[in-house]
Amino acid sequence: AEAEAEAEADLEGGATPSAPSRSPTRFNQRRLYTDDERRQAAIDVSRRHLEEHQDWLFGPLALSAQELRARIALHHHVYVDVEDLGLPTGQRRSDDTFTEQGVSHQLLLDAGRSDFILPGGLELSFRQEVEATGTSLEQHSLEVEHMLRAFEDRLVTALLRCLGSGAPFVLVQAISRAMSQSGMANLERACQGPQIVVSGGEQSLRYELVQVSTRAWEVRTTLRKYRFEQFVVVDEAGLDEPAKVEVMESHLDSQILRSCAVLFEVLPDSDSAAEGRQGDSGVGLAVDVRGLVDRVELLDRSGRPIRLEVSELAGEDHSERGAWKAALGRRAVAFAQCFAAREPFRVYAGDMVSKAAARCRFCRRRARGAVDSAVQLPRRMVSGIEEGDACMRAPLRG
Repeated sequence: AEAEAEAEADLEGGATPSAPSRSPTRFNQRRLYTDDERRQAAIDVSRRHLEEHQDWLFGPLALSAQELRARIALHHHVYVDVEDLGLPTGQRRSDDTFTEQGVSHQLLLDAGRSDFILPGGLELSFRQEVEATGTSLEQHSLEVEHMLRAFEDRLVTALLRCLGSGAPFVLVQAISRAMSQSGMANLERACQGPQIVVSGGEQSLRYELVQVSTRAWEVRTTLRKYRFEQFVVVDEAGLDEPAKVEVMESHLDSQILRSCAVLFEVLPDSDSAAEGRQGDSGVGLAVDVRGLVDRVELLDRSGRPIRLEVSELAGEDHSERGAWKAALGRRAVAFAQCFAAREPFRVYAGDMVSKAAARCRFCRRRARGAVDSAVQLPRRMVSGIEEGDACMRAPLRG
């Protein structure tokens, strides 16, 4: 009810997040899609990005509909994050915070459960360091905590050294956030299909930073979940409808592999000020999606592929849905029409907005509650992400 009231206020215009229980960042997230001017600006950015990647649409390297949708969505999410860095506090759409040096606090919280590869072949993995010493969290909790703090300091020092002493503050912010669960969340939101929560098994999460030029850096993210024997499929039906949850058994050879490569380029003042500069976020930093992989290989106990049904919002009746989702559903057509110059754009862009509506924070929160009531999952987190406004701490910090 609260979400619907906020959405109705947004649509009527002029509303401000004055209630104590209302999150300003949540309010600003909605306005990005319900405010005509903000929405049009986002459309223009996506159009310019697509114009720079004609090979995605035509020729031997043309992407499938699903691949194209995912890349459009990923670029949009990353671009919004970077643009957010230059907004006044009251207009920001993210609650992410940073150190005085510009390093994302979320990166520090995630450091203990991720592997990092930095330029020069430097590899940092707290998991491997703990295993090498033979230390266990259960028996040496204080020692492991001290090791983690030292690891975080070394990671920050190494990252800043790689970027250089003259690196713009916004570059440090963007890259450090991309190398954390905040960046991983963008990738998972961009991928189509129902939410999958695996039970047990193994997980590896790796971030690689590559210097492409003196002004450009690429963050390569890879998430792999494997050797799990059970998973939960959450079909997020809608804001006002309970999520559909199904518990399924799987073969040990099942895996979920997701990766992406995102380029951050520092723009000279002349380029940054130039109108229409591809990827310019308004803070002197350009964003480009260089690649994306979404591979879900689910096998039943007999080793046969499991095919999951994907709910499509396009064409459904939104009359009984919440005001927020209904508003986005109506505006998806207008969004798609802005890409009328090329037929594929209308289909992919409109569908992308519908998918974004389906993956709202309230749907995911309700979905997690449905999972908890359907199956008892282990306390060790293996599903990959938490929401940006409820970021997950590293397991070592309880």
